[in-house]
Amino acid sequence: MLRELPLEISLAAGADQQRSANLFTASSDMFPRSAIASVVGLGSMAGSAGNVLLAFIAGHTLQLTHCYTRDFGIAASSRLLTLGLLVLLALGLTQLETAA
Repeated sequence: MLRELPLEISLAAGADQQRSANLFTASSDMFPRSAIASVVGLGSMAGSAGNVLLAFIAGHTLQLTHCYTRDFGIAASSRLLTLGLLVLLALGLTQLETAA
């Protein structure tokens, strides 16, 4: 069991990097070159605000339940939630064209 732990951690870290790369690539695929930095910046700001909120909720959950089970469940499901949200928001979108 302990021997497989580094493999499982490496697999989870690789999956997280793949998700991040997909999110950054999606913005460059859907928006014009002049807007990519703004879109990525707004997404990063929203992600930071979400992290602050999640840390607040996790702290209160831990104080009430004295258990990490709910926090780990939220962390595990957040990856699938972001993928579903990306697919939902990207349905039917086409790349914006700007006048040169």
